[in-house]
Amino acid sequence: MTKNKEGFTLIELLVVVAIIGILAGIAFLSISGARETAFDATIQSELSQVRSAAEQFYYDQGGTYTPDTGDDFDESDAWNRFATDIPPCSVDLMDLAGIETTDADGEEYQIVVRNQAFAAWAPLCAASDGETADELVYWCVDSTGDSGRYGGTIDTDDNWSCEDIFENSL
Repeated sequence: MTKNKEGFTLIELLVVVAIIGILAGIAFLSISGARETAFDATIQSELSQVRSAAEQFYYDQGGTYTPDTGDDFDESDAWNRFATDIPPCSVDLMDLAGIETTDADGEEYQIVVRNQAFAAWAPLCAASDGETADELVYWCVDSTGDSGRYGGTIDTDDNWSCEDIFENSL
């Protein structure tokens, strides 16, 4: 007696579907991590552009970020071009941590402006896994030319450089 096998058995099909499901799950996790890393690169790039715009504003206003006439840098068109382009994952982290923003929608990079100095920052998406402002990892740029990862307590009272505002350099 000979059997003619013309198809796959149910078990063989279920094994193939299970393997495809496992591979799809692994791919999804990898893509999700890549997206957060891309958002972090966006944050770093935009804050670098903010620093360039701030320096141009500083020189255009005769050596100040807070001119006697006109808007300060944080109220200028140069700032507003970048301020609301913050990636959604960074906005979510600020909401989760209860960070107050100056923007009504809460979708703005953070900035401190003084007469001769400024600092701007935002939480990084891939590097942050905390739920409070002190546990997040931030990218910060300032008028001293400093840029980098910072964390810990944020203190903007009479501080205007990344090193002074943040408790820890990471």
